[in-house]
Amino acid sequence: MSKKRFFKRNKKKDQQKQQEQKKKEEEEEDEQNYTITSSSSFDSEIFDLLESSKEEEEEEEKQKEKQKEKQKEIKKKLSTIKIADFLIEGETIKQQFENLLYVFYKRTGKTNTTVGNLLLTNARLIFIPLDPRVYRYNISNIPTIFLGNINKIEKLKPLQSNTIGNTEQSAKGFEIECKDFQLYRFYLTGKTNTFDQSEIILKIAKQTYPENKKSLFCYLHKVDNNTVDEFWEIYNPQKEFERMKVNFEIENFPWRRTTINEMYNISPTYPSFLVTPRSCDDKLVKLAAQYRTKTRLPVLSYYHSQNGATITRGSQPKMGLKKARSEDDEKYLSAIRKATGNDKVLYIFDCRPKKNAVANRTRGGGYEMVEYYDKCKLNFLGIDNIHAMRRSLAKLRELCFKTCYLKQNQWYDYLADTKWLLYIQRIIYWSVRTARLVGNKGNPVFVHCSDGWDRTAQICALSELLIDPYYRTIEGFEVLIEKEWLRFGHKFHQRVGHGDSNNEDSQRSPVFLQFIECVYQILRQEPTAFQFNEQFLIFILDNLFSLQFGTFLFNREHDRLMNVLNQNTYSLWREINLNLDKCKNNLYIPTKKILSPSTSMRHLIFWETYYLRKMFWKPIRMNIKNGDLYMENKKKIIHQQFEKLKNSEINNSQFAEIYQKFDLNIEDLLPEADENLKNNEMNKEKNNTKHKRHRSTEDNSKKSKVLPIKKSSTTSQIINGDKKERQRRKTVDPIQKSFPAKKEKEKKKKKVRKVKRKSTKSSDSNKKKIQEIKKAEKGNGKVEEKQKKKKKDEKQEKEVENGNEKRKENKKQKDKKSSPTAKLSSNNSKKKKSKSSKSKKSKKSLKSSNSSESNKSSESNKSSSEISSNEK
Repeated sequence: MSKKRFFKRNKKKDQQKQQEQKKKEEEEEDEQNYTITSSSSFDSEIFDLLESSKEEEEEEEKQKEKQKEKQKEIKKKLSTIKIADFLIEGETIKQQFENLLYVFYKRTGKTNTTVGNLLLTNARLIFIPLDPRVYRYNISNIPTIFLGNINKIEKLKPLQSNTIGNTEQSAKGFEIECKDFQLYRFYLTGKTNTFDQSEIILKIAKQTYPENKKSLFCYLHKVDNNTVDEFWEIYNPQKEFERMKVNFEIENFPWRRTTINEMYNISPTYPSFLVTPRSCDDKLVKLAAQYRTKTRLPVLSYYHSQNGATITRGSQPKMGLKKARSEDDEKYLSAIRKATGNDKVLYIFDCRPKKNAVANRTRGGGYEMVEYYDKCKLNFLGIDNIHAMRRSLAKLRELCFKTCYLKQNQWYDYLADTKWLLYIQRIIYWSVRTARLVGNKGNPVFVHCSDGWDRTAQICALSELLIDPYYRTIEGFEVLIEKEWLRFGHKFHQRVGHGDSNNEDSQRSPVFLQFIECVYQILRQEPTAFQFNEQFLIFILDNLFSLQFGTFLFNREHDRLMNVLNQNTYSLWREINLNLDKCKNNLYIPTKKILSPSTSMRHLIFWETYYLRKMFWKPIRMNIKNGDLYMENKKKIIHQQFEKLKNSEINNSQFAEIYQKFDLNIEDLLPEADENLKNNEMNKEKNNTKHKRHRSTEDNSKKSKVLPIKKSSTTSQIINGDKKERQRRKTVDPIQKSFPAKKEKEKKKKKVRKVKRKSTKSSDSNKKKIQEIKKAEKGNGKVEEKQKKKKKDEKQEKEVENGNEKRKENKKQKDKKSSPTAKLSSNNSKKKKSKSSKSKKSKKSLKSSNSSESNKSSESNKSSSEISSNEK
């Protein structure tokens, strides 16, 4: 039976193997069939996708290679770049100053330097670094200074030789402060400088402040003087009033155009195109103009097409100390009020504080006496004059220049002291109020200040911007500046100081800058309501000072026509309209609503992108080998210093501190030290990882283990070690003297080191002695307390005994007075008292001696017990 079973099992195994082979063959056939069928339907799509992905990767690689080739070509071009490539139309080079050191600040407050050449042209100062990597191979990153932007040039104190690399003498420099909150510092590097400090400053000053104003760059920028720039005529007053639906041809229309000032006879600071009420004749207009300062009578500035409300502007009345009146002026203002409606109230907005308005009466000015004007309300807006704004701007400029040195806690305190945002808040508040009165309520508003060309322009322009959506477009904003600022006689020449060397002129004031910042604050709150962006506003301010265009030259319309600026210069609006893509706002959604932004101080911010934009220029750290005296001398100084410090047991951490003071690549200077620093950093990283993993186990092991006591070091070893440390720490680097800001930090570190020295001086044996002394002092303190208690008890006992003796003696004396032997007894009693006192003193001395001996014995026992415990 066993043989039969054996054969059966073998047959079964053979059958199972055959079945498995058949299954495998069937599966392989199925797979082959599946591949044949699927390749036609599904796999074809997959293969196509894979091929397409490969093609895309190949295309991307090709594009990357093309970009690399383009970058190489750009680098080649920049390496062989010519000076003519930096110049604008009409710009020529006047002088070149070689090997100047440009010092600038980072956002962290640290200084950085680059060496290059400074080009002086008839338009700008161009600083070209010697290495193109410094400005990232992009010409637009090169620092340029327009000559019209220069506020003042000052000499700087000479720096020490170690900071600049000039080993023979200290380096001299000069500082250029700009009107747009920029600061530039340059130093002479060495012998290669062909000009002195004073010569460079004189040549720059002659080019920036020419005697003849026609030698300014705006006249030289346009080569073809025969052609007329079309953008000078972007503002046409006739078309603008027609857009406001002011129809001068209709007889019943309440407003008309006057031809009184076509030749600028009545008011030379006003434009030739003026609009007055139709009910007033030319005679009445002339008489009313004489009652206003500079004959700037109230004139129509804006007409609301829906409700007929108006904004008019003018100057203060000639009230004087005698409180003079003018019936013609009263009739003229009543005609302005009736032009909108008999029921409406005319609001007179005097932009000045009331104190200033009252003070102007001494100069022949004043304010309207509302008693004599029909249905008029007077409001003083409280906006300070140009002198207060100039002081605020000076404080703001100092704050921006000192941002690197201020602490974080001090920034907002200094910003509040400038009162800059407070003035802007007032301007926005009253412009919003005028917009609500005109747009919502339909009341006419008459705005004026002392002369009517500074604060009135701010309030009128901002209120029109809030009411009319046309002025929120790029073209409309250009028209608004032409209408309210340029045509109505804002003093751009005095307020900005074009070509004027007197930077302390009392007539300078940032009135137009405040207007642009107010627009920025509103744009930030209403980002979808404006077609233009923030760069558009910054570009206008840059060209306000650059003198590249003739738009902001002179003070009056009459002066611009006499100098034929439309033929001799380009307009700023031409440059903007040719580059509209940079100025457009992508979030713009046109709306017809009247804007009402928040006028609270909490919603106003500091305009960092303008005031701090170019303060911190960050080029790449450079490593120039050819033509850089500064870097070569700096390397020599570090090599000398490092050789000195090799003998004095310098550590990697100390060398790292020296390396941080010099913003240089250590690979080029000290390769040996660089390897040590790298190894040190690697070891630190390994140690940190170990500590993180085994921190918990180490803490527990420290608690459980008992550390052995080290042998005490002798006093001579401690003293010698301290001397070596002092000598090593007294060796101050010569370069540390050039960093006065870091001296205070080093002093603080020294104080901490002194405290650590005191703790390290005492060895293990000294520590034991100190502990014993402390314990002995504690024991002596307890003994002294016990002695004091004993003395107090003895004093109390003495007082009780003395009181009992006195009582007994008094009784005896009373008994003996009557006896004849009283005198003899009294003498004997005195003798007895003296003997008793002596005996008591002797007893006390014995007691004190016995107590002192007992204390000494107790102290010796305690000390011996403590020493034995420590030894165990």
